[in-house]
Amino acid sequence: MPDRPATLRDVAAAARVHPATASRALNPETRILVSEDTARRVTEAAERLGYRPNPVARGDYISIYATGQGMVSNPPADGDVPREVTSTPSLPRVFIGSCFVDSCAHSTNEVYPAQPVQFSGLSPQYPGVWQINVYIPQISDVTAANVVLVQLNSIVSGGLTTNGFNTVIYVK
Repeated sequence: MPDRPATLRDVAAAARVHPATASRALNPETRILVSEDTARRVTEAAERLGYRPNPVARGDYISIYATGQGMVSNPPADGDVPREVTSTPSLPRVFIGSCFVDSCAHSTNEVYPAQPVQFSGLSPQYPGVWQINVYIPQISDVTAANVVLVQLNSIVSGGLTTNGFNTVIYVK
């Protein structure tokens, strides 16, 4: 085993699959999307390498990448990354775990940011991709998956589903 903790990319390489496939195979909610043989190879590679998911810390910011933010001012040419900050006209609301981050209850010692959605606009790294930088509240559950939803102009991403396919994060 290397001197550093195993990453998802290490597991994917050992199982001879793409990192996105390894992620699906390791997540019980998305395992059905890969073949049994692939899930077995990925799981065995993860166990052999001692892979452990890396949860985000409460109080940190994460970047969410998505599509469908709608129009932005000063858009770049098709297929190009923006040359300057290209924000959405309005900030989305982000739901993490049990509340929208702009209206979560604050813990006693938490220094809650005035604007928990720090940025919403075109990613400076990926053409045509929406990036949202959002604060992870201290109230987030450390014992279970936290569902993540994005709401922009009253439209909610995916919504909570009954089939088990929800976007989730784990926090520590």
